[in-house]
Amino acid sequence: MRSWWSAGGLGRAAHRVGQVAVYFVATALLRAAGSGPTVIVSPLLALMRNQIDAAGRAGIRARTINSANVEQWDEVHAEVEAGTVDVLLVSPSG
Repeated sequence: MRSWWSAGGLGRAAHRVGQVAVYFVATALLRAAGSGPTVIVSPLLALMRNQIDAAGRAGIRARTINSANVEQWDEVHAEVEAGTVDVLLVSPSG
């Protein structure tokens, strides 16, 4: 029974990774065509940290706004305005 749950957990984790990869590919294509940044709302801060790391590995410039980084909001906003952010991840939790 334990291995079934582990496999299910891995499947769900891989599915989340696949969804994020789709967002990053779409973002790269849209940015190359001249579009602005993509906004992703993520319900869990822990997942958001993983997504930011994954974005960096994919060559996507990602920043986040959440309740844990209020002191950085002005800096992030300025980077979005300057066009240096490809993906803005927003989370209501901290």
